[in-house]
Amino acid sequence: MKRFRKRGRVYQAVMEEFEVGLMTSLCGQLIDLLSPEATSGPEEPTEDVGDSAEPDVGTDLDELFGDPIDLGFPGGVGAPGAGGAGGRADEGGAGPRDHEEDEDKDAFDPFALWEQELDPHRPDVERPTDPVLLRLFPDAYRGDDKASAEFRRYTEPDQRQHKIEDALIVMAGLEASDRGQRPVKVPPEQVEPWLRTLTALRLVIAERLGISDAHPQGDPGAALPKARDFMLEVYDWLAYVQETLLGAL
Repeated sequence: MKRFRKRGRVYQAVMEEFEVGLMTSLCGQLIDLLSPEATSGPEEPTEDVGDSAEPDVGTDLDELFGDPIDLGFPGGVGAPGAGGAGGRADEGGAGPRDHEEDEDKDAFDPFALWEQELDPHRPDVERPTDPVLLRLFPDAYRGDDKASAEFRRYTEPDQRQHKIEDALIVMAGLEASDRGQRPVKVPPEQVEPWLRTLTALRLVIAERLGISDAHPQGDPGAALPKARDFMLEVYDWLAYVQETLLGAL
């Protein structure tokens, strides 16, 4: 990857095809992780492949997120145009015309929004059991489970939605690069969503690999050695992407 640089009013970087595919799939898997039903930890492996196995990219990301992932481009898991998050209108996703019609039908009503936010019967939001989700949405008050649960009830659904929207913005920018054939461009109004998404992805990797202030190199037993080495490289690469974008501002 060639670092982000400012060109006119936008920030752009040159990424290899594999890098575009990797980040696209990471963002798609992050969206899956943030979906409301994703409250449990990763599934246990059904088979012991041993340290001698040569993990491929799919295996490494399976270790990271706990779910299968396809590193393909549009049509893969979570990729724009897959009919899921970020899908095109002709493939099952919502297009611009759909959004315009929705806006006509449901005009913004601040009073209805306030009523919803202040509703004492708003359903509870369970505390995540997956440590990755708990790192993305930590308890607000240490030692006060009741206050933390109340805070989570009113804030976590919106926080999840905002993170999903951020990831979709990043995916759209990656898709526009045509698999790295053109520079990845980030306009000023999308810089913050990019930075927030990169931070979220690094938090996910850090938690899966046991990276913390006390263990900056992670927990050696958190993943198979070769898979761990690969994901550490991804972790460092995401840091480089974030650093060069910040440096271009």
